[in-house]
Amino acid sequence: MMQRQFEEKLKKIGAHAGEVLTTLFPEGSNGHPSEAKAEIWTDWKGFSDLAERLQTYSDGLASVAESGLMMSETQGTGMMSNGTMMGSSHMGSGSMMGGSMMGGGAMMGGSPSAEALSQMPADGVFMMLSQTCSACHTRFREE
Repeated sequence: MMQRQFEEKLKKIGAHAGEVLTTLFPEGSNGHPSEAKAEIWTDWKGFSDLAERLQTYSDGLASVAESGLMMSETQGTGMMSNGTMMGSSHMGSGSMMGGSMMGGGAMMGGSPSAEALSQMPADGVFMMLSQTCSACHTRFREE
């Protein structure tokens, strides 16, 4: 039962991400009731990149959610033992949170492919999805 609800929520996130999300913010649509900062339009590429990343990660998480794989402490210091993603388990300058992810940049030149996401543990993809939400809200949403 819980699994089905989780997958339904992921589909809902995916259905409201990417281009669907960016069309909700035509230029000048800040102000009540919008909570968008003006930076959305001065950094449209950053906003649209995060919207696309949200789409990719929600779709990717939906594809791996059934696996139930969790990251183990024995996988080493990187996000994945095979080095698909850069970073350490700490929030240092090369990690997703301390470096490129929260700063709005891309990991190793872009978001992981659907194939790479399908090889990741579900909780790793979930972490990436939640960091994308956080990065977007931090940069583009009024408090």
